[in-house]
Amino acid sequence: MVSYQNVLSNANKPDLLKSYDMQQTTVNTLKAIGEAPISDYTDEWKKVQIPDYNTDFDTTILEIYATKSVIAIDEVIGFHIVTSIELVEVEWDFGDGEVSSQKDNILKSFSKEGSYNVRLKALVEVENKDYINDKSQDKFVMKEYFRDLEILVC
Repeated sequence: MVSYQNVLSNANKPDLLKSYDMQQTTVNTLKAIGEAPISDYTDEWKKVQIPDYNTDFDTTILEIYATKSVIAIDEVIGFHIVTSIELVEVEWDFGDGEVSSQKDNILKSFSKEGSYNVRLKALVEVENKDYINDKSQDKFVMKEYFRDLEILVC
């Protein structure tokens, strides 16, 4: 039960009012997209603009991570690939002249001090947008992605 005193005491707390505004915006949005009974809204849908679906926007997730970014000479670190797509081929360039084509369990150590730029080149198969209009083209094409990390060896 909400008392008159609680309402008055909360009116002077801007954080609560801000929270209420955010909740009200959420409620208005839910009403606009049909998550509330139709009797609860009239022109609420005009307040919300949903962007058009765009197939040109690349939603691919492809990131690389190292277990450490600063290591000692000859200390072994691991590199990991996080991706939303299947990788056809990968090539790691560790910046010290050594390369690898491993996709998993990438372990590496560096024998000299310095700053190393580690680069992953990933080859993925994507749908060819031109295939829709020209069936003589391949339905899928290869696309390259590059990701970089800096590793400091002390």
